[in-house]
Amino acid sequence: MILVSMNDKHIQFYKWALIAMILLNIGLLTFLVINKPQPHRLGNTLHPNERRAFREVAANILQLDEQQKSQFIELTKKHNRQMRAIEMKQKEILKVYFGKLLEKNDTTNANKLIGEVNKLEKEKIEVTYEHFEEVKSILKDNQYIGYEEFVDKALEKLLLETKKKTPHPKGF
Repeated sequence: MILVSMNDKHIQFYKWALIAMILLNIGLLTFLVINKPQPHRLGNTLHPNERRAFREVAANILQLDEQQKSQFIELTKKHNRQMRAIEMKQKEILKVYFGKLLEKNDTTNANKLIGEVNKLEKEKIEVTYEHFEEVKSILKDNQYIGYEEFVDKALEKLLLETKKKTPHPKGF
C-alpha cells in the first residue's frame, strides 16, 4: 500500500515537472520570437538599403554634383569592400581563438591572436580615416562647409550601430 502511494506521488511530481518545463519552453520561445535577437556581426551593421539612404543624405550635406556623387559612391563601395575583407579576417582569427576552448593540447598563443585582432581593428580605423580623407579630396572649396557635418553624422551612424547590438544576458 505504501509502495503504491509513493509511486503515485512520483508520477504526480513528474507530471507537474513536465508541465512546468513545457510552460517554460513556450515562454522562452515566445520571448525569442517577440525580441527577434539579431546575429552578432562585427563592424558595419548597416543594411545595404540603409547604406544607400545614408549616401543620399551625405551627398545632400556635402552638396555634391552628379560627377562627385558618382565618385562618392565608388569611394563608399571601395570602403565597404575593405571593411568586409578586414572583418572576415577578424572572424577567422576569432574562430581559431575561441576554438581553443575545445582543444586539449593548446599550441596556439592566445596573446598573439588577440594582437592580430587588435591590429585589424586599428586597420579598420585607419581605412575609415583614409576614406574620410578621400571624400574630402573630391570636394570643391565651397563644399567644405558641409564636411564637418558629414563626418559627424557618419561617425554618429557608425557609433550608434555598435550601440544597437543586442546586449548579452547577465552573466555573459
